[in-house]
Amino acid sequence: MNRDPRNAYSLMQRINGKSEKLAELESYSAVTLNDVETPVSHKFMLDRASASDKKAYPKRLAIILAGSLGALLICIAALVILEYVKNDDLRIKE
Repeated sequence: MNRDPRNAYSLMQRINGKSEKLAELESYSAVTLNDVETPVSHKFMLDRASASDKKAYPKRLAIILAGSLGALLICIAALVILEYVKNDDLRIKE
């Protein structure tokens, strides 16, 4: 048999790596088992739900102003684009 010392060293490194992973898994397993076996505390009780003091909805005025401003900006942008296209067509024909 051919006994290469580099091959034996490589095998020992792999065995040591696997044994470290096994030790980590055993530790994780012990912590998980402890979590499962521990009784659940009842100190986190929820209070009863109560009605809010004020309704939570957006203000009508804010919605109307935002919509109107948006429509105005879109109209202005459309007019600017149309004028640019119209003037560009006139320049090409001349």
